[in-house]
Amino acid sequence: MPSPQSFRIRARIIIGASLLFLILLTLFLAIPLNHSIDDDIATLRVATFQAAISQRIAKDALELEGKDMGLQVQAIGELQTMLPIFENQQMQLSEQPTLPDIQPLLLMSQADFLSMDMAMRTLLANLSAPADPIEVQVILMHERTYFLDMSLISLMIEQEGEGDKVQLFGIELGLVSCLFLLLLLHQWETERQMRDILKRFRAIHGVVKK
Repeated sequence: MPSPQSFRIRARIIIGASLLFLILLTLFLAIPLNHSIDDDIATLRVATFQAAISQRIAKDALELEGKDMGLQVQAIGELQTMLPIFENQQMQLSEQPTLPDIQPLLLMSQADFLSMDMAMRTLLANLSAPADPIEVQVILMHERTYFLDMSLISLMIEQEGEGDKVQLFGIELGLVSCLFLLLLLHQWETERQMRDILKRFRAIHGVVKK
């Protein structure tokens, strides 16, 4: 006849194995989600940076049309510094895994980026002549839509991040609930086994329950 101690040991083994299974299941569900969150954070960082740098590019383009030589020299230096960074960050943005809903915005922003990039290169390649107002207007026109696209991408990622947090919380809550239910079931099973043992013991020894 099984002893109470054997039942306790078996219950602990079952609970431990079940807990390990639930933890592994949670990790299996959460790890891809964490990778997705990391990718989204990287995209958010680049999009926010590109939105800010595009505004600076537009400001410097306007300075090139001005008459203040000091501001023009400063604008030229900033554009020469920002251009390779702007191009590198855009390349990262286009290659970064991200949400399907963001892909159309990335494609739209790429067209604006290419127009701005070509106009900047044209301006920097002709510094000996006055700034071409057409190229400046190209930058100003495409900067506004580019900035809006980057801002919208950042907003969508932030909203998606909130949803991911809720999903992770749901996984953790489900784990705790399953564990609690498992403990209740094993407690019930242990008590039932103990009642059966006691009933057999009384039957064997002729003990009558009062």
